[in-house]
Amino acid sequence: MRYMIRKVKQFFRKLFKPVDNPGEQCVLDQVNSLYNSLNDDIIHISLGDDLIPFIEMIINTTFNARTAIKNQTGFIMPAIKYSSDSTLQENEISVMIRGNIAFNKFVIPNKENIEKEIKDTLDELYLNNLSDIFSNEMAEKYIDAVIVKNRKLVADISYYFSTVEIKYILKELLENGISIYNIDLIFEKISEQIFMHNNSRKHDIYSISKKIIKGM
Repeated sequence: MRYMIRKVKQFFRKLFKPVDNPGEQCVLDQVNSLYNSLNDDIIHISLGDDLIPFIEMIINTTFNARTAIKNQTGFIMPAIKYSSDSTLQENEISVMIRGNIAFNKFVIPNKENIEKEIKDTLDELYLNNLSDIFSNEMAEKYIDAVIVKNRKLVADISYYFSTVEIKYILKELLENGISIYNIDLIFEKISEQIFMHNNSRKHDIYSISKKIIKGM
């Protein structure tokens, strides 16, 4: 409960600027604005020299690919930092997650190939590296977004599940091809499972995740 009170106060005091009509701001846009306030270097892509002239197109393609992932899955891919690296081969890219190399690949330096490879790179990061990318801090942003419309729902769920456990549920949904775009609905499903288990605090998070997935 103390966590909830602290988060609610921080939420309204620091994270959101006032808007004329808060209802016009959809949940995922709220999460996105929250996430963009962070400066974490989660994903860093280094480029070989031959790819530097295409950096504007690479950034535009990255933005479009992140938007597509968000619209399809509800997951907000972290902002991606690009830099040049003279130690790479001229047409090589190196993808790092939290300072660790995820994979390297080579890109033929022309418009068609670069657009395809950047899009494929983000899709690969989402499909194969979600566990490394999805942090507890990001899970808190989804929790904060639900607080906007239903503080009590989040407080009730937080009594039974920690942020880490909520993150686990969200990650399991995503990895099973289920969108979390409607994050309010997802939290309602979690609440339903708590009720069905007679409000016992001894929940099996793995079992509950499977039941939510099956019910979606």
